Amino acid sequence: MAKVLLALLGVAVVLKVMNTKPPSSLEPAQDSIPPPPAPILTEEQLTEQTIEAARREEWIWKDFPIHEGLTRGTSNFNTCRADEENCNGRPPKLVRYDGYKHLQEDPVDIVQCIGPRGLPINESDEDAIWAYPAIPAGAVDPSMGSYKAAGIDGSISFDRIGRFQAYGLDQFDYFDPEAERKASDVDWDKVKWGDLQDECANANRLRFKPVKERTDNSIQYSNIRQKHDNSQKQPPTNSMDAGRMSKVKRTAILIRVWTGATWSADAVMNIRAMIAEASLASGGKYQVFVLLHVKDEGIPIFTGENQPEETIKKYVPPEFHSITEVWNHAQLRTLYSNMAEHAFVGRSPWMIIQWFARNHPEFDFFYQWEFDVRFTGHYLDFFEAVSNFGREQPRKGIWERAGRMYIPEVHGEYNTDYRISTREEDPHRVWGPVSVEGVLPRGPKPPRAQDEDNYEWGVGEDADWIGFLPSFNVTGTNWWFRDYLWGYPQGRSTPRRATLIAQGRVSRRVLDIMNYENSENGHHIDAEMFPQTMCLHHGLKSTSFPHPIFADRHWTPEALQSTFNGGPFGQSGGHWNSSFSKWNEFAWTNMTWYYSSQQAMPVYQRLLGITAGETGGPEWEDAYGRTVVRPMLLHPVKGAKAAKWSPEGWKHSMSGK
Repeated sequence: MAKVLLALLGVAVVLKVMNTKPPSSLEPAQDSIPPPPAPILTEEQLTEQTIEAARREEWIWKDFPIHEGLTRGTSNFNTCRADEENCNGRPPKLVRYDGYKHLQEDPVDIVQCIGPRGLPINESDEDAIWAYPAIPAGAVDPSMGSYKAAGIDGSISFDRIGRFQAYGLDQFDYFDPEAERKASDVDWDKVKWGDLQDECANANRLRFKPVKERTDNSIQYSNIRQKHDNSQKQPPTNSMDAGRMSKVKRTAILIRVWTGATWSADAVMNIRAMIAEASLASGGKYQVFVLLHVKDEGIPIFTGENQPEETIKKYVPPEFHSITEVWNHAQLRTLYSNMAEHAFVGRSPWMIIQWFARNHPEFDFFYQWEFDVRFTGHYLDFFEAVSNFGREQPRKGIWERAGRMYIPEVHGEYNTDYRISTREEDPHRVWGPVSVEGVLPRGPKPPRAQDEDNYEWGVGEDADWIGFLPSFNVTGTNWWFRDYLWGYPQGRSTPRRATLIAQGRVSRRVLDIMNYENSENGHHIDAEMFPQTMCLHHGLKSTSFPHPIFADRHWTPEALQSTFNGGPFGQSGGHWNSSFSKWNEFAWTNMTWYYSSQQAMPVYQRLLGITAGETGGPEWEDAYGRTVVRPMLLHPVKGAKAAKWSPEGWKHSMSGK
């Protein structure tokens, strides 16, 4: 009975509430107490709240199925004929791969160079790189960028034997690498890569344009490079008449390292590969240097002092001593005293590149190359592809194309469909230098109106900046360093572009302008905006290289476009929710190229025969064969292999990682 009474009482209450009129918004109830005002958050607190909310956000890509197509095994090669019985799926034979597929020159014009084994590197099988001329079943295509658009050979695959056997892989596959070093076919500590590169360039010097010698009193980083200058006066090693050839422009690849950096086995093999494949195989067109940042400013580093050699011996493996040049922050502050507060590597790594260029007039182009970047393919194929791409791009629409992630399934063919679509959807078109208060453009003026140009201007012109992600418009984004610029009267309204990370190829022309803007105009911009923004202000040629970027899961084209090109008119930047904004970068963890990538390291470890994420390693390879990967650019890769170098020799870490 009590339950019935309670039920009736509840019904009555509900009917009363339903028949009660709401209070007028103009006449609040006398007893109502207004809520307390919301606390005012600082920008830092608001940013932290937003980032925390983003971490909890259920991104659409989290529901996409994960695949295992970034790495495969040799058993995944399908070489069986349709009529072949009892085929065990044996892998195809490894073939010698010289990286000449996209070479700009005829290989017969290149004078053969000597490798670390004392043999001509393009004739020695021991120095050769070996590839599978096939793609294993189950290997995925890139999610963004493409082999075709970039001009990289995508028809091949590599395992660790073919890729790294020439660079001492066996030494690091033993628990005691120091003992194995002594039994190696090469005593790597006695290899002088600087001498090999200098002799190679000298043998091919008739291919290169003549360069005026540096003056004796020119300020140098250290006394290390001076001993190689005499090699420039030696006669060429063969009688090929190269004087009639068009002169080849040379490129310096500058690897930034610091005192205390970990020289893991994979880092050492990577630099060996870069020198052998890019420098020696090209006949000196490329040359590799290590720029050692000496953090202790009390150590003297200039010419005529013995300390640089001792510092290099302490922090750099012996084989790389002859390619190392040293610098410190005190040097940058001296060079750019008018902006000493900005002269440090986190903000201004280009300053040391600018000074290197002034001391090395033999080079026309310069790469700033991060120590933890790896390429799984042949380096000559990669660097020639970058150079070719930059030269072949027309200026018309180049900023609009470079301001997006190229997604083939969305944009179509790069040199046809993509040109048309970006022009149709984006009304804001850059043609020549943009107007910036306080900047007098120093680049070329357009030869004609943009509408009158049939994608002709710029074709055949070398690019002044080539980056590896979009040169995005930072305005409207919440990228961390969007407002890091100084000395510009327009302040935050100054037009600017950024490319993450601060790795790419610059021309001497843009470095000269960067140096001028720093030292004469007092203008400075954060590292990841500086070269491409100078191109924007001065009317130089700037582009983004559409190299293949892979994901660990199956994205839909629509999701890729909305995530990575979600800005106005299909841009990567220009809006608050850009994938480069501080709270929205998490999608990049899926990808093989970004500073926060979680895929780069596992891919490279599996390639080296190491288990990563329950894939790869001895047990996995017993079932599927050696790990095989397609050519791809990876970042970051830090200490992928257990062996580490110290002045006392090679040792494995206790953890085995």
